[in-house]
Amino acid sequence: MAETNKAFQERLISYREGRKLSQRGMASLLDVTPTTIWQWENTEGRGISSTSIRKICRLLGISREKLFGELQDVNDGFVKFTFLSGNPLYVKPETIKGFWKNEDEEGSFIFFGNKECMTVKESVSEIKGALNV
Repeated sequence: MAETNKAFQERLISYREGRKLSQRGMASLLDVTPTTIWQWENTEGRGISSTSIRKICRLLGISREKLFGELQDVNDGFVKFTFLSGNPLYVKPETIKGFWKNEDEEGSFIFFGNKECMTVKESVSEIKGALNV
């Protein structure tokens, strides 16, 4: 987990500096304090909310995926699927309890248990291939 946070920290600094933004300037544009930016960059992003991540990505003109790095850099063992909206979904294969074709739309359902279900673009055969089943 520390590697993920360290990668986030380094990318945040790099993208901020690439946009010629100081910590104070970025803080002003995100409506947070400069201390908050410093904390994100020096405590490996601990405590950052998903809302703040969206705002950062929008400000810097990058995707969440770019900010956190490619999947392999973040954490091995995850499988990437794609929501119908085009956004990525990363899951550990062992959390998937089942999957089936979505008859109403293209794509498939992935069932995680506890009545949690996601719809993804991939077909059942693509899911099987990704999960090696």
